[in-house]
Amino acid sequence: ANSEEATLNRRLSSELEALSRQRADADSGEASVNRRLSAHLQTAEGEAQLKARAADEEASANQRLSVELGAAEAVAERHAIAAAEEASLSRRLSAQLEAAERALAAAAAGAVVLPGRPT
Repeated sequence: ANSEEATLNRRLSSELEALSRQRADADSGEASVNRRLSAHLQTAEGEAQLKARAADEEASANQRLSVELGAAEAVAERHAIAAAEEASLSRRLSAQLEAAERALAAAAAGAVVLPGRPT
């Protein structure tokens, strides 16, 4: 009976050691998985931060471009107004030049010309 009990105790001790090794291996594997998951999480958080920073920079660049576009549109509008004023002035000067040329031609022909009156 003692021999059977000793054998049973050795077998149980051996099985307990095997279970203990399996548990240690499982704990080690779990720790490894946890480290990998933590590293992936940190990487994902880093990528999310980079994406957020890039989105902020893009929004800021878009805002700057919008301001620059508004300024360019204002300059273009001022140029268009100046061009219209120049065209109007050019037409007035051309009309005055034509009137002066007619007055000179009339004077050369001996006619009396009153300023501001059609010939």
